[in-house]
Amino acid sequence: MIAIAIVGVLVAVAIPQYQSYIARSQASEAVTLLSSLKAPVLEHYSVTGDFPSAADLGSFVKAGTYVSSITGSGATGGADATYEAKFAKTGVSAALSEKTVQMVFKSSGEVECKAGTISAELLPSACS
Repeated sequence: MIAIAIVGVLVAVAIPQYQSYIARSQASEAVTLLSSLKAPVLEHYSVTGDFPSAADLGSFVKAGTYVSSITGSGATGGADATYEAKFAKTGVSAALSEKTVQMVFKSSGEVECKAGTISAELLPSACS
């Protein structure tokens, strides 16, 4: 009986931790895909002074195993531009389903990773 109680307590602690680990690992895909936009977006900005829309970037990876799409409307006149990775509805952790991660490009040249609609605790440490 005591052994069963111990196993029950271990399972009660381990399952939520495992689910959080899976969600964080899946969330890292969005950050990786958004990070691949840094060079072309900043290059476009340095040449034109405007941030391009996702459609204007040409060929880049727009989806992944867990990310269903990447969008971004660009910005002109020195405004910041936000690009967003949206997670798929199925095949992804429930904590991420149809939620978003954002990458904000600032006219100062800084790039900031934001949680969007996911919980900030699920962001990889690269976003800190």
